[in-house]
Amino acid sequence: MSKTLRNWIIVLGLGLIVWICPTPEGLTPKAWHLFAIFIATIAGFILQPISMGAVAFLALTFCAVTGVLKTGEALMGFGNGTIWLIVCAFFLSRGFIKTGFGKRIAFVIIKYIGRSSLSLGYSIALSELVISPAMPSATARGGGVFYPIVQSLSNAFGSSPGPTAGKIGKYLMQVGYHTDAVTCMMFLTSMAGNPLCVGLAESTLGVEVTWMGWAVAAIVPGLISLFLVPLVMLKLSPPELKAMPDAHNLAVKELENMGPMTLQEKVLAFVFVLCLILWATGSWTKLGATPVAMLAVSIMLVFKVLDWKDILSEKGAWDAMFWMGGLVALATALAKSGFIAWIAKIIGTAIAAANL
Repeated sequence: MSKTLRNWIIVLGLGLIVWICPTPEGLTPKAWHLFAIFIATIAGFILQPISMGAVAFLALTFCAVTGVLKTGEALMGFGNGTIWLIVCAFFLSRGFIKTGFGKRIAFVIIKYIGRSSLSLGYSIALSELVISPAMPSATARGGGVFYPIVQSLSNAFGSSPGPTAGKIGKYLMQVGYHTDAVTCMMFLTSMAGNPLCVGLAESTLGVEVTWMGWAVAAIVPGLISLFLVPLVMLKLSPPELKAMPDAHNLAVKELENMGPMTLQEKVLAFVFVLCLILWATGSWTKLGATPVAMLAVSIMLVFKVLDWKDILSEKGAWDAMFWMGGLVALATALAKSGFIAWIAKIIGTAIAAANL
């Protein structure tokens, strides 16, 4: 049996078992069937017999065809503002990679503080911190921006996969990987899953989390973690090379090769700062995070930082919109059906009984 077929059997079997089970007291058959579809969808996201976006689309189609949800209800997630925030953030991320502005930021930081293996680690951590609010894809940030930088630094010091990895490359790769994971949780727009959590909290519990609210809550543990990662990796993956006097020269050379900032980079720098300011002051300006992100994309299109072909080719953004929009639609419908209140009551009663 192929892995794909096995995963299909698990996903569909799980959904079918829940579907045919008797509806618990206190729930309507519609709510229970919606829960069965939701469970199967989550299993599909985990096992991925097909891509996540396709799983979400199939789930919504099944809801509409069987009448579990009306067509408008099944498609409501695609009009969710939080979903469009992350889509626009993907486009902003594309601008960083296309113009090379993300790479420039990293090399400027390395130029000024990259003097040793530890300070190079902190250069990577600081670069991640600066860029992460505008790059919601950990893959794009880690693979598209920082991996080539770390690779070039490692090669410059004679460290490559294999016997020489321990010189500096292994350490820098570990720092890059773990700082990427840390910055994912620090900002609402630094990972695709974060806006999904915000959307689910708002649709199911009525709790609103702003961009600034998320940042304030995450900044202290995030900064502590970023400070610790290079130190901890220095113990777990100690580099053979400690002093890095040539890192400064390498960064200067790379910046010289890149040349002066282009008009597109300057526009992107303005857009990036503008976004951060407007996101941080949203409670005063009354501008939501999504309109700000839409404004950023509009400015980039007008000044040709991106063209429409770039927008259409950003597969990550459209894939995220499908699976996130589908999940938000199912979660919202599940909350409206009374399922969330029902399960919360059961859990609350069980906790109360355990405390007696």
